[in-house]
Amino acid sequence: MLLPTLIFSGIFALFGVLAYFFDKPPFKENWVLNLIISAATMFLVGVYEEGCFRACACDALLPVLKKTKHPFLWTALISGLLFGYVHVVNADFTDLQQTLQFFLKIANLLVHGATYMILYWKTRNLLGLAIVHGLNDFLPDFMNQIFEFENSDDSGTYISGDSGTTLVYVIQLVIGLLCFLYVYKKVAKTIDYEKTLEEWTL
Repeated sequence: MLLPTLIFSGIFALFGVLAYFFDKPPFKENWVLNLIISAATMFLVGVYEEGCFRACACDALLPVLKKTKHPFLWTALISGLLFGYVHVVNADFTDLQQTLQFFLKIANLLVHGATYMILYWKTRNLLGLAIVHGLNDFLPDFMNQIFEFENSDDSGTYISGDSGTTLVYVIQLVIGLLCFLYVYKKVAKTIDYEKTLEEWTL
């Protein structure tokens, strides 16, 4: 069910492959080790973030919010906003592009977080979520671990004054929303929320 969330990362991976054929860069020293370390790191990041923003968020928020009208909605919203906020790096709110990117970045990760959360409620499969999460982080950058590109992307630069970054975030948000609607239709409507809430807050 999470395979559609890899579309955006897959597009960036494809750009990396195409860049190789245009630039024909040399291999990096110890590129095999770089690739292994990057893959392991991204998997561990997936485990950590899914553990924090899905598993721990549910355990912490659902018992507190269970008496509200929509505890699952509030849990997904709060954890998703936190998930988005911690990924934002330096935003200058006097710059229109950076302000837009700040909100688009949070919106993107809120939507992705909600998609993952629905599947976590349904399956409790934290490992599966962590693997897909790790792939989403690994794919856009894996070619940079192998080849010495002259102008490699800095995957840590989330906010910039560049309008191209804003466009990328808009496209990412559209794809993310389509993935969310797909999972919502196929999975969210099949969850017995009363039973799940009772089990989670025993």
